[in-house]
Amino acid sequence: MKHITFWLIMMLIAAGLQLLGRMAPSAKQATRIVPASVSKIDGTDLMRLTLLPEAARRLDIKTALVREEPVAPTQQVGGEVISTDLNAAIVRVELTEKELSRVRREEPAFVLPLARDSQAPRIKAVPLSGAIANTLSLDSRVRRIKALPLKKPTQSGLFAVPGTIHYEVSSADHGLVNRQLVLVELALSSDREKRKIIPYAAVLYDAKGNTWVYTNPEPLVFIRHPIQIDTIVAGQAILVDGPRAGTGIVTVGGAELYGTEFGVGK
Repeated sequence: MKHITFWLIMMLIAAGLQLLGRMAPSAKQATRIVPASVSKIDGTDLMRLTLLPEAARRLDIKTALVREEPVAPTQQVGGEVISTDLNAAIVRVELTEKELSRVRREEPAFVLPLARDSQAPRIKAVPLSGAIANTLSLDSRVRRIKALPLKKPTQSGLFAVPGTIHYEVSSADHGLVNRQLVLVELALSSDREKRKIIPYAAVLYDAKGNTWVYTNPEPLVFIRHPIQIDTIVAGQAILVDGPRAGTGIVTVGGAELYGTEFGVGK
């Protein structure tokens, strides 16, 4: 009888432990912390993210301020590489009469690849005013002149299409090839104007290609803000539109904030 009673007691204890295990939350559940609260901003489609201090430390959020500085106006147009050798290349740009009237012909331009990113090199190019650069071999000069369209002779004897400018890149590592399509950034004759400037590291792209930054209006609070980029220079994005000067924006941790806002990984 004592033997039967012992086993009955053990079975009851085991059943009780199983019941307690089902009722009690696991250690993982008990220690789970929601890293941020997300709430809609009235009258907009934007969300307000408020991080817990622990989450902000874990993400190692870093910020910078929107700057506003005088910037020489520029315009990006399409161009084509029409001739290259190991040490140089010639890029042709065709402009309308109105565009041509605004370009500072004596100023250098910058050649950029069509696919832009923050690390893409900006290759300096000088305008060809008159003869082809004397530093090139005679053979190269002849081949380059023949490559230009025979439309209207200039005073120097170099043929060109009206509204066309030729720029020369003199670099042993220009990386350009014949018939390559490029962007050419031209200096305009307008006065310098104040523009908003932010680190390119702060820029986020959504699935539709729209550009955003996260502002930091108060400690631990972040709001996604639309921006429009004009150009990117040496890791800095010059904006057409964006947050006002002096606004704090996220330069490190923006992708994680975006994932938090839209529940990525849930």
